Amino acid sequence: MTRGAFAALAALAFAVGCDSAPDLGAPSRVDVISRAENQYQTRDMVIRAYVTDAAGKEAEVTGARCTLSSGLVRVRSLVTPGVAKVPTYLQGARFANRGKPPALTGTCSVNGRSTPVRIEATSAVRNTSVQSTSQSGTTTSTRLTSRLSPTLPWYYPGTRVVFGAAK
Repeated sequence: MTRGAFAALAALAFAVGCDSAPDLGAPSRVDVISRAENQYQTRDMVIRAYVTDAAGKEAEVTGARCTLSSGLVRVRSLVTPGVAKVPTYLQGARFANRGKPPALTGTCSVNGRSTPVRIEATSAVRNTSVQSTSQSGTTTSTRLTSRLSPTLPWYYPGTRVVFGAAK
């Protein structure tokens, strides 16, 4: 067997034996409500949903529906796991609040559970985690880093929405 054929066979065996994350599918629709003067480019924002069972184990759930909006953009019916191409915003002292856009707020719902979601824009290169401990609790997105770079644009980070165990 040639080296290339062996590598291909090994890759196929590895792929068949591995669990993979659900496909993100096509990007969800994003409407620009109001174009900010510092709007720059677009960036993928991925949202994944997880359900926690009574034992505290998390399992990714597909099909959660999230609707989010700020004063600048609206994300309509993102189905998890899902991706939306949202604008990024230039940062600088010449803009109000250094150009930071308002938070994306809304709700995510799955299997009769619903939780509010709030995603703050960040300029740091990290993901955030969103948690809910009840069927309908308050949810906020917290940056996992306090570093704010004055040279990187503001963007809405990828987020995990965690639905707590049913009570």
